[in-house]
Amino acid sequence: MGGKLRTKPWRWLMKGWGRKEKARPVIGVLTFEVSRLMLKTINLWQALDDDRVAVLRDETLRLQGVRKLVSDEDDFLLSLALAETMDAVHILARAVARLGSRCSNPVLLRFDYVFADLIKTDSDLCGLEYPNKKKMAREVKKMEKFIAASSNLYQEVEILAELENDLRRMQTIPAMNRQGCSLGIYKKRVSWQRQAVKNLQDASVWNRSYDFVARILARALFTIVARIKFVFGFHRKDEAYRSKTTGHLSSIYYSVSGILNSSFLHSSNVRGIRSFASGPLMNRSSSKSSPHGNFHIQNNNTASKDINEIEGDETEPQTNIFNMKLSLSLFESKRKLLSAPPSTLGAASLALHYANLIIAIEKLAASPNSIGPDVRDELYRMLPSSIRIALKMRLSSYAKNLGSSVYDPTLAEEWSDAMIKILNWLSPLAHNMIKWQSERNFEKQNFVSSTNVLLMQTLYYANQAKTEAAITELLVGLNYLWRYGRELNAKAVLDCVGSRTFMGAGR
Repeated sequence: MGGKLRTKPWRWLMKGWGRKEKARPVIGVLTFEVSRLMLKTINLWQALDDDRVAVLRDETLRLQGVRKLVSDEDDFLLSLALAETMDAVHILARAVARLGSRCSNPVLLRFDYVFADLIKTDSDLCGLEYPNKKKMAREVKKMEKFIAASSNLYQEVEILAELENDLRRMQTIPAMNRQGCSLGIYKKRVSWQRQAVKNLQDASVWNRSYDFVARILARALFTIVARIKFVFGFHRKDEAYRSKTTGHLSSIYYSVSGILNSSFLHSSNVRGIRSFASGPLMNRSSSKSSPHGNFHIQNNNTASKDINEIEGDETEPQTNIFNMKLSLSLFESKRKLLSAPPSTLGAASLALHYANLIIAIEKLAASPNSIGPDVRDELYRMLPSSIRIALKMRLSSYAKNLGSSVYDPTLAEEWSDAMIKILNWLSPLAHNMIKWQSERNFEKQNFVSSTNVLLMQTLYYANQAKTEAAITELLVGLNYLWRYGRELNAKAVLDCVGSRTFMGAGR
């Protein structure tokens, strides 16, 4: 009996959500924008699966370039990953709220309040979170079908527009109506194309209501938030936490108080996605100081004490990667960590430029002998003033110690090895920066899944001074190898000329 009481309010609230209703406005031309939202939702969900989380924990956090230029503290790097993930969640939530404003369902109509309560108080009173992984997997497949249909629809609509344009020209210019392509045949082609477009509209969300689309995205978003809490170690005894932290409910829940009863609050859906996965990210390393002073995360003993009081003595050991107070601030999207500190390339708007510079050096380092004057001048023009000054000082002091000749095979080999070592940890961040930027630009115009490169894998959070020091070292090495190659070639030419002179004298 108790189980029936818990499900009735939800069924009443969601009555008719899965149906097409002619009386309600449909998505129409917003299909393509909705498909992009669905694609972002799928990408976000897949980025949180066990395999991706294992890669984040075991590979991404171990990247040498990240440890050298961003931070060597696991907790801080995970907080960057969480901040970027939650930023994506909030962007999706705002988009769903805009769709919800056109819905008739009261929950979707005020989705911004519903989502705010989820973030601030961990309240999912409407049971939007899917109860298990299989249900979410089915919704992902459904969204993938909608995305594929929308992609095909986009192409077929363009073809239809071209055919209709040609048909209008044929009707106005009789000379075009010849060579077997009669007006009647062309009209049939247009008619077939229109039918193909209509079929794809039915297969996509074109004729679906705002309630139908917003419901899919809202439930997926709530499930993603639950998965994030589990992966990053924020899962806890929800009932105890809610009783301690929830002083009042937002107005949206009062507006549907006739729909929801108290027994629904104790639905088994509360645990949901939190209960399936290999496990959350653990605190894997001892606390180390971050390269950036503004990046250091302070522990809050008061917050930890409050959490222990809420959960009681029987609570299992916390697996949070940092304290709960910080987690709540990130879930509320204050974006303090997402904004790059002043000491980073992101704050100086140099991340993309330095990525191109590093990649250019990497290409030149592969064949320093082929560097001509034009290439050298172009590379020098790419250098900011800070690197130019540092390079000038390094080269002047290096030239004094080097002497007049640079023909030293051992030293050349040492420089070559040193450059390879630097590029091995520096160039991945540069390539990731280019990939991250290109993916963001590509996503805006295409229905293509991204590889989910995180900002912390790029040069965005890299310390500017350390990055410039590494680039300067590469340029000094490149300069030596270039001079060594020139001297080697000149020596070979002199030897060749000398041998010819000797042979001529012998005759």
